[in-house]
Amino acid sequence: MPIARLLLPLLLTVVPAGATTIDFFNQGAFPTQIAPDRYLSSGVLLDTPSSDGLCIGDRFGGVFPSARQLFPCNDQSEVIRFTFVNPVTQLPSPSNFFGLTLMFGVLVNDGDPWELSIFDVNHDLLVSITDVPHTDDGGAGSDLEQILVSWPKFEFASAEFLTSGSPNLTGVDHLQFSQVPEPNLMWGTGLLLAAGILRRKWKFER
Repeated sequence: MPIARLLLPLLLTVVPAGATTIDFFNQGAFPTQIAPDRYLSSGVLLDTPSSDGLCIGDRFGGVFPSARQLFPCNDQSEVIRFTFVNPVTQLPSPSNFFGLTLMFGVLVNDGDPWELSIFDVNHDLLVSITDVPHTDDGGAGSDLEQILVSWPKFEFASAEFLTSGSPNLTGVDHLQFSQVPEPNLMWGTGLLLAAGILRRKWKFER
């Protein structure tokens, strides 16, 4: 099964020098719906099954440190889909690196489960990551997490992130991906055929 490939050696995963970064900070604080091709010129299409679409804005009302996020406009638990394409032809243009910085607003103790799934061009699952955001003291707060996933080949054709909705909230702060081969991807060990996942977590309580 494709997921078994995660058993390959775990290496320190860093953002490639040529990676594309989208920080979703180009909208105002008030949530604004965006078109699926808003970032087509950067090589990615955004989508969600919800008919309400995706929004960018201050989902947390200035309560937590992060000021802008990408999230489903209906404030419910929905999937955000990222599809990597050629900006001109809109044909698949897979990545070998994927990164998300996530902000979770947690009402009490544990939030709602989230899941990140990454697929190849045939929509076969390559990577699946799940977790539950939580606060350390059992009260309201936020959980900021960064997920970086590297792959030996350019196979990441799309990714789906399941958010949480009201009363617990999820917003995507940064999206990163790399569609251009990087000559320095042999991370010191000489092992090119390896996968790596790095997760960083920060806590902000109130």
